[in-house]
Amino acid sequence: MANSRKKISELPALSVASLDTTFVLGISGSTTYKISINNLTSSLDGAFATDLVTNALSNTLDTKLSTSSFNSYTASISTGSLVTSISNLNTFTASVTTASIVTSISNLNTFTASISTASLVTSISNLNTFTASQSTSSLVDRLNTIESVSGSWITESETGSFLTSLSGAISSSSQLTSSYDTRYTLSGSVSAVPSGTISGSSQLTSSYDVRYTLSSSFSSISSSFNSRFNGLVTTGSNTFSGSQIFSGSMVVTSGQIIASAITNNSSSLFLQSGSNLYVQNNGLVEITGSLNATSITGSIAATNGVISGSTQLTTAFPSKTTGAWSVPAGASTQSFTVEAGASYTMWVNGNIPNGIITWNATVTTSNTNVPVVGSQYGWYYTAGNALVLTAMPDQIIGTTNTLISSPTSYAPNTSNVFKFGITNNSGTTQTINYGYIKLS
Repeated sequence: MANSRKKISELPALSVASLDTTFVLGISGSTTYKISINNLTSSLDGAFATDLVTNALSNTLDTKLSTSSFNSYTASISTGSLVTSISNLNTFTASVTTASIVTSISNLNTFTASISTASLVTSISNLNTFTASQSTSSLVDRLNTIESVSGSWITESETGSFLTSLSGAISSSSQLTSSYDTRYTLSGSVSAVPSGTISGSSQLTSSYDVRYTLSSSFSSISSSFNSRFNGLVTTGSNTFSGSQIFSGSMVVTSGQIIASAITNNSSSLFLQSGSNLYVQNNGLVEITGSLNATSITGSIAATNGVISGSTQLTTAFPSKTTGAWSVPAGASTQSFTVEAGASYTMWVNGNIPNGIITWNATVTTSNTNVPVVGSQYGWYYTAGNALVLTAMPDQIIGTTNTLISSPTSYAPNTSNVFKFGITNNSGTTQTINYGYIKLS
């Protein structure tokens, strides 16, 4: 059959039966989805299918192909490129097997058979309803609004001029490099920090002692502050919280120091000339150490049995009397005399190298012409024999738990004199101590 060219309008009319009405919709993996017009036309109007396929297609193609733009396009296509395209198409169709086409048609038929006409009609109806609700004027208004807003946005050409005139300005901390020391140099109307000024605690090194050197202006401020502070604590009443430490002297020229306790640790409390110490309102003075009084010129008044002066030592209080004998070498008699009519505890004590004598007694005297009732004990160191107690007082009589009545007399006016016989074998004069305490 010879090749001949015809226009679309010159082609014979197509019928539904003569068309290959199976179309590929898509491929997913090894599955190809197709649709068959034949299955659709069984439920659609035959005239609709004919017009859809033949008349509409013919009219559309005639219109498209008769335009000047189509003519210009086809004129620009070279014969060689058309031959290459046809060759590529032939190669592709040759690679498609009849079996794969049959399988694709079968799968498409199965898919389209599952689609009900009613669901397609409903979907088309819903689409028509939605599109009908969208007015052309509302779409135009929205587009105008978007254009008016976006027209005021900054363009790319405008951003290129930003910060171009700030030459030398510091815009971030990354520009502050090590060339700037710990303190930046100030310029303009702000004066630079004077040399030697302490601007941070890092400058206060160990070369500064516990007190920093003050400048003249700061000293004036400090002096003014001290003046005001001193005036503050000397006016009216002041309340101090916590512990207060005075490194100097605290002088109270008038008034009183009232405290629940005054503790004086490891130091002294002095009451100088013209000062007095008063403990009033039944207060207590407790001294756990020693009380050394170098002199007391006044009187000490005390009650409740406390002896504060010699005037309180009356006959009601026991009095102690002591003495010593100078005993010559050889035998001698030594004595001491007590007041008659009183009770006493007495003792004699001598202690030299290789010589010891001791004696004690408890007696009660009455008249000086009668014996003394009591008891006495004496002893000396015989091994050394440097001191020997040879005789004890003979007017002391009495036996424990025994009532006696003799002797009835004693040498007149001598029973209150207690005599001792002592032999000093040391060859030199020795001191022997004695004493007594009046009990009543």
